[in-house]
Amino acid sequence: MIVYLLKSALCLFFLLLIHRLVLQREAMHQFNRYFLLIAVAGSFLIPLISIEVPAEAKASIIEVSQEDIFSQDLPENFAPIEGLTPISINDNGVNQFNWQMLLWIIYGSISLVFLIRFLRNINLLQDKIRKNIHLQFRGETLILIKDKTLPFSFLSYIFVSKNYFETGNLTDAIFAHEQAHVHGKHSWDILFIEAMLVLFWFHPGLYYARQAIKLNHEFIADQSALTITSIESYKNLLLSMMLPDQKFGLASNLNFSLTKKRFEMLKRKTALKTKWAKISMMVPILGVLVYFFSEKVIAEQEGLSPQTETESFEPISTVLETNSTALSSYNELNGMYQVRLNGKSLFAKQTEMEMQELYETYILLLEKHKHLSYEDKRITRKPIFPFARLKKDEKVTFKHFEDLTEEERKSLEGC
Repeated sequence: MIVYLLKSALCLFFLLLIHRLVLQREAMHQFNRYFLLIAVAGSFLIPLISIEVPAEAKASIIEVSQEDIFSQDLPENFAPIEGLTPISINDNGVNQFNWQMLLWIIYGSISLVFLIRFLRNINLLQDKIRKNIHLQFRGETLILIKDKTLPFSFLSYIFVSKNYFETGNLTDAIFAHEQAHVHGKHSWDILFIEAMLVLFWFHPGLYYARQAIKLNHEFIADQSALTITSIESYKNLLLSMMLPDQKFGLASNLNFSLTKKRFEMLKRKTALKTKWAKISMMVPILGVLVYFFSEKVIAEQEGLSPQTETESFEPISTVLETNSTALSSYNELNGMYQVRLNGKSLFAKQTEMEMQELYETYILLLEKHKHLSYEDKRITRKPIFPFARLKKDEKVTFKHFEDLTEEERKSLEGC
């Protein structure tokens, strides 16, 4: 899961970097809106894509990961044949503190805080809708609120200060700006990214994506306002209305990010050829990201393709002993074993038949390792079977050590 989240974060980082360097400065705001939304969703989906690679390439990747995961100095008698896993015990014979459980509690607590904040912001806006005057104005629903605040929008509502509206300060340009937010359904984009942050509050890319999405909304709304007023008049209007940030985090605010970048965008034009050229660039870039951040799986090979339930499962040992020496035979078997052990894509599980074959191959590897010379043992690694072998009611099952229940762990300790 950690590898998946790291891939997702890096993927989103590169997509946002592309937006910042290539797309943001161009007057193609509608395309940028969907690019940003797809970038957020795609960063979580791309690492789930499986791409077939040659067995040799995957095997080299697996060898490196095994070097990082398993210790070099394992005792000679370490052989968890029956799934007997080493339990962390301190000097007093008491199990060490469950740090994994503590991390999950911390994560859940922070996620709960973000969820409460998210729901509170929604309720705050709904409360404004319920308790204030509704007014139909030029085909839109205005909510006249008592607070002194600039106009802002949420879903299909435009919120305006009652005094501001009654004194005629709601100009055509301001109304067109907020109307663009409503018709463009920009609130749903904000709700989407805020909902993602409830679960992935630790994801730095999501915070930058939220900022970029809101700024792009303002670009779109500004262009709508410029259809009925001049650039200079609109710029002066925005400057005259600058106030501290609004307290409604889910709303679209008129004075959001009144920066030099936003004022420059008011007069920027992008040629049609430039737009299509930059849009076309996204296709190969997306292909590269999919290749680098997707899950790599072994390409099916004759004699090693996955078997169906109706087919007989051919043990790896049937294709062994192609080399003359014990060391080469051990290395060949170990390479196939590691490929089978690690070759599944993310979230995929080995079948019972595959697990039994892996276990039998592991036993065979132990035997081969035992008969290696002293020099050969120094340059090879003793095989590891990272699953517990459980037997209940004459039925044998395999389970990853991390997924064992407390009862199962105790039963293994008594073996």
